[in-house]
Amino acid sequence: MSYNIDTVKLIDCPSRLTMTNAAIHKWSGDDLDLLPETASDWIEDLARGDQQRVDITDQFTWCGLGSGRAYSETLADFLRWTCGHASYLLTWEGGDAHTVLRVCDGIAFEHEAAFAVGDLKGKL
Repeated sequence: MSYNIDTVKLIDCPSRLTMTNAAIHKWSGDDLDLLPETASDWIEDLARGDQQRVDITDQFTWCGLGSGRAYSETLADFLRWTCGHASYLLTWEGGDAHTVLRVCDGIAFEHEAAFAVGDLKGKL
């Protein structure tokens, strides 16, 4: 059983993450079974459109069944088809681990997630 990703949250987006329509169609075809369940859903939806370049910044999800396996085996290849810069906070199964996925013009980087105490909001 693989360790899957529970949630993906956009945390930074200096420039929108886009993908060509040709790349969307590549992944919506024979390669669809390589993607986790949530990714295959939005890839199929985007493949129905006819735009030359598709903004995937807000749709990008990589969680649920198969996301752990696909993270290590498929994600870098999938993201090499993108342009733009975005960072996502990934919460792994059970919430006991977090990583940051940063995408910069088709290159994916994995970072440790660091949490800090912010400004005091007030007394409870």
